[in-house]
Amino acid sequence: MTSAILLAAGQSLRFQENVTPKQFFRVKGKKLYQFSLETFVASRHIQSILLVVPESWVATVADEVKRKKYGKTIAVISGGKTRQESSYLGLQYAYFHLKPDYVVIHDVARPLVMNSLIDKVCVEVKKAGAVTLGREVNDSLFVKEGETLESYLFKGKMYLVQTPQAFSFPLIFEAHEHARQLKIKSAIDDASLLRLQNKEVYVFPGSRQNFKIVTVDDLNLFKKLI
Repeated sequence: MTSAILLAAGQSLRFQENVTPKQFFRVKGKKLYQFSLETFVASRHIQSILLVVPESWVATVADEVKRKKYGKTIAVISGGKTRQESSYLGLQYAYFHLKPDYVVIHDVARPLVMNSLIDKVCVEVKKAGAVTLGREVNDSLFVKEGETLESYLFKGKMYLVQTPQAFSFPLIFEAHEHARQLKIKSAIDDASLLRLQNKEVYVFPGSRQNFKIVTVDDLNLFKKLI
């Protein structure tokens, strides 16, 4: 069985006018998190879904999910202070209640995730054990020092990380436990925890469409695209 953990517990600290976390903004009559949720519900590879949200939003989101009647097992739980903690809490819940063989972890701030990408990671994880999406960097990269350009970086091996990432459940759960033992609390993503253990994570092409909404500009682009 494959479960999906949709991370929606962020506080949007990098977002302007963040009174309401961006994952709960309404766009075209839907809250932002619902775009990803509906795509995962439609995936034939996903049997159960876990939404990880801020504690103050658990009741609201659980009610919204119940009223929508999506037709799949969907649980809603409270997240943590960091992405890593929220992901771990999701894995903990899955361990005790869902018992999946594989888990797909996705940031709902990427609302235009495509079914083809979900299909890809769900198929490949059964061969590789750990997979992530990545997109080649097309623009040049440089380091900024204060207000001026410091130096350029070689972009040949640079990729932009994307979710969903997919893992053998025992593999990623053990990686999180290992990170906690090392007192690591703010990992960039889940795949990075496997690299701490020198375990391989296979990379498959992502999509420009699967961008992350971080700023107001990103949100405006999303609105125009849909």
